[in-house]
Amino acid sequence: MISKQRVGSKFSEISKMEDRIHNIEECGDLIEELRAQLEETQETLRAIRSGEVDALVVSGPQGNQVYTLQGAESTYRLLVEAMNEGALVLTSDGTVMYSNSAFADMVDVPLDQVIGTQIHHFVCDSDAEIVDQLLEKVKLTGSKHELALKNQPKDKVVPAQVSVAILSGDETTGISAVVTDLTEHKRTEVELEQYRHHLEDLVEERTEQLRLATEDLEASNEKLRLTNNKLIQEVNERKRAEGELIVAKDIAEHQTRLLQRALIPARPPVVEGYPVASAYVPAFVGTEIGGDFLDVFRTEDSKVGILIGDVAGKGIEAAALAATTRSRIRAFAYDSSSPGDVLTHANSLLSTHQVDDMQFVTAFLVILDPATGDIVCSGAGHPPAIISGEGGDADLLLAPNMPLGVMNGVQYKEGHSVLKPGDRLILYTDGVTEARHDHTLFGTEGLKSVLSMHPHASPDELVEEILDSVRDWAYGKLRDDTAILVVHREK
Repeated sequence: MISKQRVGSKFSEISKMEDRIHNIEECGDLIEELRAQLEETQETLRAIRSGEVDALVVSGPQGNQVYTLQGAESTYRLLVEAMNEGALVLTSDGTVMYSNSAFADMVDVPLDQVIGTQIHHFVCDSDAEIVDQLLEKVKLTGSKHELALKNQPKDKVVPAQVSVAILSGDETTGISAVVTDLTEHKRTEVELEQYRHHLEDLVEERTEQLRLATEDLEASNEKLRLTNNKLIQEVNERKRAEGELIVAKDIAEHQTRLLQRALIPARPPVVEGYPVASAYVPAFVGTEIGGDFLDVFRTEDSKVGILIGDVAGKGIEAAALAATTRSRIRAFAYDSSSPGDVLTHANSLLSTHQVDDMQFVTAFLVILDPATGDIVCSGAGHPPAIISGEGGDADLLLAPNMPLGVMNGVQYKEGHSVLKPGDRLILYTDGVTEARHDHTLFGTEGLKSVLSMHPHASPDELVEEILDSVRDWAYGKLRDDTAILVVHREK
């Protein structure tokens, strides 16, 4: 391996050589020696950029200073390289000492050109002051902020969130930075806002059209008493109004499907070693959107949040409350590994800003450590999750608390368990347990029975088995919307 101390001392050695040139015979030898040292210096810089060395000794006015990449073992580097987020190690003045490929891809700059460059070079000029503030605040405590990155080759701006923290080692101190690309997040926010405005405009427009149509019908009914010719006019007018209603219904159904997809992802994100499957079945097919929602997401400390919930009621207001609750819980859980604290925070906001006192939300949140299988969970008036083992046994995850939005100041309790290799975690809404066979509910016992009969089913297969059993129990007709989420820990 290349000496870690020679890089900083090369330039002082080169300057000292000037004193050694006393006559013309030494010039040739000194030129050859200088050339060899220059080649070695270039090789050292190449090794630093490529990550072949873990530390660098640089001579300066304050003596030799050692710069290291804390935890630079190959195992951790492979982990950092596999991240979707950009990962950087900076000096106190913002010089990039290490970067993973994800950050280089964000700014569309070759990795070897990122290393050794000031972080300010990759940030839009308007946000340069934010970078300075982050570098200054990190001396006291970790900090994060949204800013805009420059992707110069593609002439575009990449919205991002940067989280920085001090890295303290035995020899030196550096700054770690995690950069999250917010492009898709921002795009989704814009699209949802556009859909909301479009739907509001559509409802207002159709309401006005229906009002006018009703006035026309009333006028036509009045004219029916005077002449049979007016009857023909009324029939034609009625047909026109019915056609408009059909068009309005088709458009509303399309908008409903878009909103429902925002609350129920078609396919939950993949978590390595933990395959996931989900399903959502509305009780009624039409323009009325339900309030069920689910989510699977990564937290800041690489844990996995697993969420399911149900808003009381249906329609646009219920869907809007479901979307708000889902996004708030996801945001709070990103920074906190305590599901009880997350639901407590969410309940505080919902209770304070709730418009309708009769509207509330049930939810069940699980924080899973994929490395160990440890589970921390908390419920809010929601059916308990179930852990099903390979032997067919099924245990309830009990964390009973009040639904969200009912009462402020409630501290939500937590439960703990472990998802062992081969175990399956099942979350569901009350559409499963409240399915009726005459006057008898399907209940958690019915769900446990399905789990015991299919101990080795995959997540997708298990979701279908549960849905089929619930439909058969309810004579093929569900009375409430039904959502199911299954997570399996592979061996």
